[in-house]
Formats: sequence, structure tokens, C-alpha cells
Amino acid sequence: MKFAYGLPTILLGAASVIVLHQATVAQTQAEVIEEIAKQITVRIDGPKNGTGVIIDKQGNTYTVLTNWHVVQAKGNYTVQTQDGRRYQFSYSQVQRLSEVDLAQLTFTSNQNYRVADRGNSNQLSIDTKVYVAGWAEPDNRCTQRCWQFRSGNISGRLNTAKNGYTLSYTNVTKPGMSGGPLLDEEGRLLGINGQSQSDSRTGAVEYVAIPINTYVKLASGTLSPIQARDNWEQAKAIAQRGTASSLLQAIRIARRIPRTSVLRNDAYPAIEQWSRQILDIARFQGNSDIVRAIETAKLVPRGTAAYYSARAQIREWQRLLNR
Repeated sequence: MKFAYGLPTILLGAASVIVLHQATVAQTQAEVIEEIAKQITVRIDGPKNGTGVIIDKQGNTYTVLTNWHVVQAKGNYTVQTQDGRRYQFSYSQVQRLSEVDLAQLTFTSNQNYRVADRGNSNQLSIDTKVYVAGWAEPDNRCTQRCWQFRSGNISGRLNTAKNGYTLSYTNVTKPGMSGGPLLDEEGRLLGINGQSQSDSRTGAVEYVAIPINTYVKLASGTLSPIQARDNWEQAKAIAQRGTASSLLQAIRIARRIPRTSVLRNDAYPAIEQWSRQILDIARFQGNSDIVRAIETAKLVPRGTAAYYSARAQIREWQRLLNR
């Protein structure tokens, strides 16, 4: 009887060891993913607060991906990295990605920060294990912005959705975590967390993200924030030469700046001004050399207010030549 009673106890003990070992392995895996999340995630503070993910590095310039609604308000912001260092950026350094609730920004540092490895969000299926991280806003439990790391599972995906939010999951998120990473079990970036959506009929809350493949598709067809700023600085430098040909070259470069870039707010009036300058040069030339003036006026590009004035001036000069 003692032997028969003792065997289940031994087996039960062995089973407990196995279960405990499995739990330890699972916990260790989550800790590894959380460490990756901490290294690639930044805290964003400013007119609005949120979270972001380091997705690229060129020299000492890092690119951060976040939600547009986090950085859409004009003003100055700071990015805080894992080591506690804070870097300032302004609204002018933000590039919105068209069609979806995503934006890129840049900061410069001589520190070495980890860049997120990208996964393939197209391969996600229902119940896939995922993790979400970010810096939540203060609440009754945490009186300052707190780091949050939540596990869960993919609960749904759509082919299309408003602002690009086609992925949903069971991970509970809080305000302030918008722009944070959605990671797989290898720590690879699958998407950008951004919203919680409630069903007015049932009261159920759904947490949603924009897939990283959506970002890759959109970003491949646009200039990066770094490239856009480089274009803008180059255009201004060339325009300083003041000749008609240099002004036209500056206009062409400035027009490459994406419409979604906040730099377009500066580039558009500059393009108009440079176009008027070309016309002014032509009119000055017209006092002594009408043929040369006509050729200069032809440089005023289409799509500008000065273009129609230039066309009218050319017609007038041509009438004078044909007398």
C-alpha cells in the first residue's frame, strides 16, 4: 500500500519539475524580448506624449518610427533612449507617411543604439504570440510615465482599415504607448501599436497596430526625413547663387521633398519666390536684350503663380519682335 501510494507522489513531483522548467523557459524568453524592446524603444515627450521605435541609422543620425497622432502638434519634442539620454527634435523634422497614422523623425547622437530588426507582418496568423511595449501616461498606480511590456496574441487582421490599422491583438495597452513596437517571439518588429477601439454594441475593446510591411511599402516610395532635409538645405544653398539657372535647379530639388514632409511648408513658398525671381531677372534683361529675356522667362516652371505672368510677358516681347 505504501508503494502504491508513493508512486503517484513521485510522478507528481516529476511533473511539477517539468511544468516549473517550462514556465522558467517561457519567462526567460519574455525577458529576452523585453530587453530587446527596451533597447529599440524611445519615449517621446512634447505637446503630445507617446512612444517610438528606432528603425534606421545613418552615421550618427537615427530614424524613429511612431504614430502621426503622437507628433502632429507643432512644437518642440524630446526623445529619450534606454540610457536616459534625451535628444530634442522639432515638428519640422517630422515626416508624415501618407494614407496611414505613421510618421518618421530623426535625432543625432554619437551613442550606439540598437536598431529594430524587421519581421514579416504578412506571415502573422490568428493566435500568434506577440508583445507590445511603450511608455504609458501616469495613472493612479504610476504617478509618472511608466515602462510597460505586455504579452498577448493576434486576434484578427483585415485587408484594409482606416489609417492602416489592420492588425488587432489581445495585449492590453494604455495611453502613451502609441507608437510603440509590436514584436514577435524573436524580438522582430511586426507593427506599430497605436489605438484601442471599443465596440459600442458590446463594449469589447480591441487593440490595434499598423503592420510593418505597410510602412516598408510606403517608405520605399518616399524620401527619408534625412534625405528630405538634405534636399531642402541643398536647394537653399543653390538658390543663393541668384542666377536664373541656379534658381531653376533649386526649384527642381525642392520639388522632390515629399508632400507629406513638414518641410513642404517652407519649400512651397520658396518655390514661388524663386519663380518670381527668375521672372524678375528676365524682365531686367528685357530692357536691353529681349531674345535673351524670352529664353530666361521660359525657365519659370509650370505649377507656379509666376508661370502665367511669364507666359504673358513672353507673348508681349514676341509681339515687339514681330513689328
